[in-house]
Amino acid sequence: MKALPWRQSALFLSLAFNLFLLALISAHVLRNWQFDTVLSRQTPLQRVLIQAESALSPADRKAFDKALLAGEAQFGPAADKVAIARHHLAQTLLAQPYNPTATEAALAGWQTSWVQFQTAFTPPLLNAFQALSPQGRQALVHERRTRLHTSP
Repeated sequence: MKALPWRQSALFLSLAFNLFLLALISAHVLRNWQFDTVLSRQTPLQRVLIQAESALSPADRKAFDKALLAGEAQFGPAADKVAIARHHLAQTLLAQPYNPTATEAALAGWQTSWVQFQTAFTPPLLNAFQALSPQGRQALVHERRTRLHTSP
């Protein structure tokens, strides 16, 4: 039985559409993989700052960085303590045999270091927000909302 011309056209269009979708999905996965690979080498704080700064204009980015760097002496030691506590927690989770008491203590240490970091980081972060233009603050809010609604 001979295929009708409309069926051949439909088959061609279907194939072309499927290839387009495959390319679109592949590009999206590749882009996210590359972005995640770069971000995976950063601390959680660095990842947040990189994502936030990507939404800012060059002038706002410079003002934001300058304000945060001015407060680095205030929050830097606390950030180091968080990193050490996070590493210690990971070590207790990987220990053989698993020790729930040690893990609980490591988790409590991480939580304490995190609260101390938040306390130390808040004033420099507020100063960085203050250094932004109204458009820069709006861009940060928009970037955060967009990321929250597009994250899997």
